[in-house]
Amino acid sequence: MARRRRAGVLARTHGVYLELGLGVLSRQSPYVRNQAVLIDPRGQVVWTYEKAHPVPGMEELTPGDGVVPTVDTPYGRLGNLICFDADFPGLARQGGDRGVDLMLVPSNDWREFGEVHTQKATIRAVENGYSLVRQDTNGLAQTVDYQGRVLASSNYFSSNQQTMVAYVPTKGVRTIYAAVGDVFAWLCVATLAALVGVAARHRLHRLLTGLP
Repeated sequence: MARRRRAGVLARTHGVYLELGLGVLSRQSPYVRNQAVLIDPRGQVVWTYEKAHPVPGMEELTPGDGVVPTVDTPYGRLGNLICFDADFPGLARQGGDRGVDLMLVPSNDWREFGEVHTQKATIRAVENGYSLVRQDTNGLAQTVDYQGRVLASSNYFSSNQQTMVAYVPTKGVRTIYAAVGDVFAWLCVATLAALVGVAARHRLHRLLTGLP
């Protein structure tokens, strides 16, 4: 709570939106929570988002409800995911479906996988038409626009400067994927299955009738 109060004072003093990535320990269940807290320029908490997809075998915590929070601001509509959440197209697509212009993704990775995680998050941004800011401790922090163009980046292991400064579009775009999701892919799978079935039936008919 003390950190939230200090962050609220900081946001109010400078008139900014400020997001905190927090690991919260509690004496009551759930004992560990992975949270992102957005504070507005008045110093008020806009949302407390809980990570929906803990990393299997690495994070013993209770998942959040999987509802992507949004808020309209002078800088566009903001949304929030946490780290591994951005690997899941269905969860990230909520941002596109709700007209998010800028997705915030506070993260913590490890050397061998941080860059891959950032690349996956960039794909989510292009799919859903929003710009993305992915802060990443122990990985590749990056800001991209809705076309996947890199606006700023900072590699935790090769840069002494861990602060990103970027001019980010305040308006995203609407995409077909955000509207229909994986419908086209599943239609392709269904069509392939139907063609295989027709071919198998035709072959069986030829075997039974003795046709060449």
